Amino acid sequence: MTKLVINTLLVATVLFASGCANRNMQDKNSGFLKNYDGLEEHDNLEGTRVRITPGADFTGYENIYIEKVEIVSAIPEKDWTPHQKIMFEKMSKYLTDGYKKAVNEGTAYRLVEDKSLPNTLVFEGAISAVEVHFDDMEWYQFTPITLGLTVVARATYVDGAVRILGEGRFTDAQTGKVLLRAMTLQKAEEVSTEEDRLVFNDVKPGLDAWLKRTNKNLVKLRKGIINYHKKQ
Repeated sequence: MTKLVINTLLVATVLFASGCANRNMQDKNSGFLKNYDGLEEHDNLEGTRVRITPGADFTGYENIYIEKVEIVSAIPEKDWTPHQKIMFEKMSKYLTDGYKKAVNEGTAYRLVEDKSLPNTLVFEGAISAVEVHFDDMEWYQFTPITLGLTVVARATYVDGAVRILGEGRFTDAQTGKVLLRAMTLQKAEEVSTEEDRLVFNDVKPGLDAWLKRTNKNLVKLRKGIINYHKKQ
């Protein structure tokens, strides 16, 4: 068996679970956004499906409060192994800190630690591992997935189609109204490993690529480039 095939198979050790990796077992959505209606492609957000509430004006806000990023797992948190718990917590902290850093890097928004302040947006985010084939137009339906060293897993992941998918929403801190919901696929970096189990450095390139465009998107949001357009 070649090194490439071995490395691909080892991807199925543990990111988001052990057990059977049958595609038919996965849910259509992770459930994080609660409401997935109306998500559509956006010209200014590549690889993203978004739903912006009519009348939402992100230029009128001055502050952003960042909630702790959630890790969406295909198995209950109570069944996570000690290794998974450490890994997921590290991923969550890395992304949460990264989002905060992005807000501070010239987006014209002010990062705040008090979401009761007026003119404040609250950002809630989550990531999951997804199995995506790029000829599928409905990639947003493939989240989350179960990973494990099973025969099915080996057949599923041999094509290197495991990617990171993120979900997020912006709400008004005062009213709690959801202003924007989005799902974004990180296509550039696939999840892979050369170790006997998945470690943080295996997913870090995907997370870094994810954070790299966060700053640009926040700038677009502040300038009103990302806004509601009535579908023709």
